[in-house]
Amino acid sequence: MQLIVDSHRAGASAEILVAYRFIEAGRIPSWPLVPCRYDLVVDGGGTLHRIQIKRASKGIAKGAAAYTWQCRLTTDHHSKTPLAVTAFDYLVLVTDPNRIYVIPTGGLHCAHDPAHLIKRVVIAENGERFAPYLNQFGIGPGTAPEPSQILDPTKLQRSFWHVKKSGAERKHHRRLSLSEVEAIQQLPIALYKRDQAPGLIPIEQVAQQFGVHVATLRNLLRGKRNDLKHAEEGA
Repeated sequence: MQLIVDSHRAGASAEILVAYRFIEAGRIPSWPLVPCRYDLVVDGGGTLHRIQIKRASKGIAKGAAAYTWQCRLTTDHHSKTPLAVTAFDYLVLVTDPNRIYVIPTGGLHCAHDPAHLIKRVVIAENGERFAPYLNQFGIGPGTAPEPSQILDPTKLQRSFWHVKKSGAERKHHRRLSLSEVEAIQQLPIALYKRDQAPGLIPIEQVAQQFGVHVATLRNLLRGKRNDLKHAEEGA
């Protein structure tokens, strides 16, 4: 069971890596909603391309003297039935994160059976047959974005509510006097729109009256913004 889980994780990571590389090349990837023969659909600029993603295994092919990268192209892992040439448009073969082959099905046709693809793809360490397809993610006439527009996954960070800011970056908050805080605490305020009890004042109305943000006022009433209070009246 553990092997199956690891296999699914490895396949998912390969799909995410390939999708990112297409985005990097200015192509828009999408995932099909239901399981099918291909893994991604990529908009190459006016044309949609069906992408089959495979993780290659490293070994020594029969009759070969050096290590090669290999993958099967059959209806399932244990079958010997070849795939039809119409099964997908591109095979993306991941050997390692920096060596990914984007091979059109035209380069995978079986020589003695043009209606089907070859059953096994074998790429030698220094082979030339598939060299033209190495890292060629710019399929179609789409335009690649500027480098600054490409998301760098190595520099991702969550830059929203929990990021602490200081100095000029910190948003200015109006401080409330003690009398204002006490007056606010005496008001029957509806903290959320779901609070529908009669006589409650919408928090948006109170925030506007005292000149503070709704979130600031809500946090104050919940005891989370004591820093907005003055220590002394009029300080």
